[in-house]
Amino acid sequence: MRKSANVNIKNNRHKLRKGRMFFCRMMMSFLLLSGLLAAGQLTSVQAQIAAPGVPAELEALMLEALGFSPVLAVNQAQIEAQQAREQEVRSLPDPEINLGYFLNPAESSTVPGRFTLSAMQMFPWFGYYTAAQQQQRELSGAEEQRYFETALGLILEVQLAWLDLAENRYRQDLLQEEVALLEELESWLAARHESGLARQSERIALRMERSRLRTQLQNLEEARHPMYVRLNSLLSRDPDSELTLTVEVPERELPAAWEHITRNLAENRPELQLYVQQSRALKQAAEQNRLMGMPEFGLGFEVMGRDYGTMNMMPSMNESFFLMASVRVPLWRGKYDGRRDAIEAGRRATEYSREAALLRIRSEAEKQLNTWREARREMALYDEELLTGFSQLYSLELESYAASDTGFRELLQLRREWLDARQSRLQAWFRAERELARIERETGAWLPLVRDLR
Repeated sequence: MRKSANVNIKNNRHKLRKGRMFFCRMMMSFLLLSGLLAAGQLTSVQAQIAAPGVPAELEALMLEALGFSPVLAVNQAQIEAQQAREQEVRSLPDPEINLGYFLNPAESSTVPGRFTLSAMQMFPWFGYYTAAQQQQRELSGAEEQRYFETALGLILEVQLAWLDLAENRYRQDLLQEEVALLEELESWLAARHESGLARQSERIALRMERSRLRTQLQNLEEARHPMYVRLNSLLSRDPDSELTLTVEVPERELPAAWEHITRNLAENRPELQLYVQQSRALKQAAEQNRLMGMPEFGLGFEVMGRDYGTMNMMPSMNESFFLMASVRVPLWRGKYDGRRDAIEAGRRATEYSREAALLRIRSEAEKQLNTWREARREMALYDEELLTGFSQLYSLELESYAASDTGFRELLQLRREWLDARQSRLQAWFRAERELARIERETGAWLPLVRDLR
């Protein structure tokens, strides 16, 4: 009975141990799955706000510009220089070492024991090095914010250069389509002319219109080279490097979250954070100046040889050792007070600069948002009414001309106005895209990408 009871107890313990292990594994799996889901949701939210849906081609150009920009390399070197100074500011001042030798003109003999050696190490007041290190960290952070601001500006320049090339390509496609249509119209007009239904003046007017469009096409083609040079310079490439671009531009919408971000720019714009960290650095500089005005103390020692001075009159004396303490009292307060006033004035100037920058950025963001809305309304007007109306008018005028053999100049003028309307719609579209890129810069939408790359 006792043996069977022991077996049952062991079995129960084994089952309990297995149950605990199973429960622990289930809890670990649940926590891991919850963490992955939370990370996925956080990444999704950040992607919706901080990584707008731009084409992969444009994003690759932006990454290349960030990776090879000499301006960003300069900013990175400045950050490293500020970080290297953290080791400098926490170092103790150099010790003072004195070596002396007693000369007695009455005795011409040289005695090695006539020496004295002293060393003194000074220490600043308590908390001085903490304030100095904190000030240097804030200066390093300010340089880092300057790096982020420069990177956001570079991303904007790449976007604008790419959009210029895209608009040029789309305008060329539009004009080529119009030239092809005019060529078909010319063939149709030539057939009517052979039948005596069209006049020679109408064919001449059509050729003049086609020549005008071809001249515009040639101008657009020649305008692409400066655009390529500009984009190559942003990518740190040779100006004449070949670029193969598809420049397919999607019509992007403005996320609703950005309208709220424009009202909370202080946390999203590196330029504003730069002023914040500069103000903190000046605050630490003021604390550092206050501690510099406190007494400094030093510890040291002195060794005197047995034959130094009058000690040679006492043969039983050996070398003497002295421990020393020193206090440096800052009696003249003028330089500390002047430095304090200068730092306080610098802090006020930094705060005013931040307020002015915040007002400017907020005003620019609202202006860009309004321009984007105007461009989108203009696009909707062309899509819903004007372009459809021009298409219907052109069909009616073409039927009227085919039936009555009159009104070709009006037909050609309508065709030109229709082309102008399509070009205006194209310009409104790219104006909206440019304003959207500027809004992304003002709101710091690409800041997570820049931080990850750095």
